[in-house]
Order: sequence, then structure tokens, then C-alpha cells
Amino acid sequence: MIPVALTEPSATGFVPLQLAEATSGSNENATASPSVIESRIDGEFEGWEGETIIRLTNGQIWRQTEYHYEYHYAFMPSILIFKSGAGYKAKVEGTDDAVGVTRLK
Repeated sequence: MIPVALTEPSATGFVPLQLAEATSGSNENATASPSVIESRIDGEFEGWEGETIIRLTNGQIWRQTEYHYEYHYAFMPSILIFKSGAGYKAKVEGTDDAVGVTRLK
């Protein structure tokens, strides 16, 4: 087993979230999303509008699930999606808050 340190965004950068054990070669959760995904938004990002759909350069598609409005224009900003409780949150480079999201693809 390989220990994996998870982080979450904070005002001062990223801080440790928890410590989890990752197993190599196990496919029991092969269809599940990983605890942390680092990628870029494929194209323009114009902020959070309540039901924003985000297409990532890794092919995944995510939809905003919690209401948050924030305008922020960026071209291909980095994004960090991390497990938060029973769901996921997304923190886009240059935005103030992490927002609840769900994976569509």
C-alpha cells in the first residue's frame, strides 16, 4: 500500500485534508472517481452561474450542484476537484471559493 496525502484549497494555498491508503492493482472501485483530480478546463471559463457545466482537458465533464455566483474569466485555468463529504468540490484557479460539483462523464 502507498500512503497518499490529500489536500484541499485554503486562503494560504493547499492544506492536508486526510491520509488515505491507495492500493495498486485493485480494481474494486475502477468506475469510481479518485479523491483528487488535477486538470485544466478545456477552453474558456466565465465563472460560476449556478448550473455551470465544466469540460476538462482529461475528457471528464462536471456540473455545478450548489448555488454560487462568481464571475471570473480565464482561458484554460487549472482546476482541482476533491472529495468533500459525500460529494465533490471544485476549486478553479483565480476564484475565491470551492463549489460543489457532480461528474457527468
